[in-house]
Amino acid sequence: MIHSINSSIELGNAYIKLSDGAKIAELLEIIERSVKQGMRLISHVRKLSEIEEGIKLSLNDMDLHAMLNEAIKYVKNCYHHKEIDVNIDSSNDCINIRADDLLIDVFENVLNNAVKYNNDNKVNVLIRISKELIDEKYYCRLEFIDYGVGISDAKKEIIFKKGYHDLKGGKGMGLGLSLVKEIIKMYDGKIWIEDRIKEDYSKGCKFILLLPE
Repeated sequence: MIHSINSSIELGNAYIKLSDGAKIAELLEIIERSVKQGMRLISHVRKLSEIEEGIKLSLNDMDLHAMLNEAIKYVKNCYHHKEIDVNIDSSNDCINIRADDLLIDVFENVLNNAVKYNNDNKVNVLIRISKELIDEKYYCRLEFIDYGVGISDAKKEIIFKKGYHDLKGGKGMGLGLSLVKEIIKMYDGKIWIEDRIKEDYSKGCKFILLLPE
């Protein structure tokens, strides 16, 4: 975020000399967006520190589709060089989840992995949403289905654990996923990974989340 701000300021100074108002306005938007992201990051670091200390966070009814759409918009803005097509398959457009605004970060993290570990310029992601009844309690099941390089069984075992950075992958695979699991656990939910094509991890994967309604 800071690198983005610094680059924009340097370019802005050059465009000021050229009196290019349109480019300057575009750079100011980038700076403003980066500052907002930085402020949100600070807020979430505080919340995550509270999780580490065992403090229960306040959960509210959150609009699932609104949070998904916000996360999709953010990830698309992060990858201007790629064409990202995210489709949501859901029979219900009005679903509420017991969560907080960290849920957006969970969705962003999962979508970011789907884009980052896909070598194609066009990235397709399908989000399939359904209901599931477990022990007389209704859950929302979300399947983030991608067509990327996939995750081997060995990495599936460690990707949600803290540390193991060398084993998770050279690109930083799993960055933040240990925290994602902690957040999901805080919501009394679950998260795990399956192969998109059974027993062939190289064809992409499915991040599956269960969240209580």
